[in-house]
Amino acid sequence: SEIDRGSDIKEKRFKEITGEEGEVFAKTMYGKEISFAPIFKTTFFVNDLPAIMENSSFAVGRRCAIVPMRVSFVNRNTEVGKQEAEALREMGQPEALVVDLDPGYFDKHVVGNEAAFLRFFVQGAQMFYSSTSKRITVPQSLNEHAKASRSTNEAREGVDAFVGEKLYVSRGSRVLTKTLYDKFKGFMGDDIDFLTFSVEDFGSELTKCFKSKGDAFHTVRKKNGSVEGKKGKFWENLSLR
Repeated sequence: SEIDRGSDIKEKRFKEITGEEGEVFAKTMYGKEISFAPIFKTTFFVNDLPAIMENSSFAVGRRCAIVPMRVSFVNRNTEVGKQEAEALREMGQPEALVVDLDPGYFDKHVVGNEAAFLRFFVQGAQMFYSSTSKRITVPQSLNEHAKASRSTNEAREGVDAFVGEKLYVSRGSRVLTKTLYDKFKGFMGDDIDFLTFSVEDFGSELTKCFKSKGDAFHTVRKKNGSVEGKKGKFWENLSLR
């Protein structure tokens, strides 16, 4: 949430939302208005603090947890990013705190691990509340998601070992992805929940693994067709040991 420098928040409304003694009123589109006690935490990501926080009374200040983000992320591959980095240096920001932004971070590190991130946030809230008289617990469903996420990560790591031990380049050979997947399940045993690591996931990880190995598997190609009368996606110039 971005706000203009010097913008303010109505103190009365702020106390109603952040307190437990008031009510919050809301309604769905074309629906009836309802009221409920605030049971949520409001988070603002801003460049400048609203005036209510900078000049706050005790009643307001005790409701705020201000976390300064000293590291600045900029994309120095763009002209705007270069200008931002230069402006930060002029403001005295140490070079070590001006970090290159990775535009692909979300796709590389978050996608596929959403449950693990959610569990991390819930555990953080749990640690916070453990220092007060209030207690919250991590729902069992999140624990199950965390187990599934760990299992999926183990499966992804297992693909690399499977490729190294069980596969080799063989010009002219063909092998179905489904055949490799079945062999992979036997290779990994009961350590993996294959309900959360499908044959499609396996195929995607194989592609990444082959690319990461450079010239060793550069002749291997994924195609659609048939192998020994069975239709499906297959790998050309690849064979099982």
